[in-house]
Amino acid sequence: MRRFKDHVQSNHPKYFLSEEEFVQLRLELSKSCLSGMVGEDGDANIPQEELPPGTEDLADPAKIKRPYFHVKALEKTQLNNWKEYLDFEIENGTPERVVVLFERCLIACALYEEFWIKVFWA
Repeated sequence: MRRFKDHVQSNHPKYFLSEEEFVQLRLELSKSCLSGMVGEDGDANIPQEELPPGTEDLADPAKIKRPYFHVKALEKTQLNNWKEYLDFEIENGTPERVVVLFERCLIACALYEEFWIKVFWA
């Protein structure tokens, strides 16, 4: 199982999935995430992401509390977490991982122009 995870994480999906399979998996994932977002007590239950290998001590993506868009302002610590995570991936990640992270970031931080500007300078 570990070798499979390593293969999936180190290769672009286009190398082992057709476009139709990729779209179908994204749809299923988004549906499962949306259905699991509200817990029994009515509070949002955002699933935590598994940490990429080697990033446990550096930019910890688990510190990101709101990976979705909301009109309510993000806390300064959350904005700093996004900045640190982006800087870490820009420096250490693959171009594909950087693009995916920017896509995630721009959803949660859509109201903050510094992240939109950072995309062009990365």
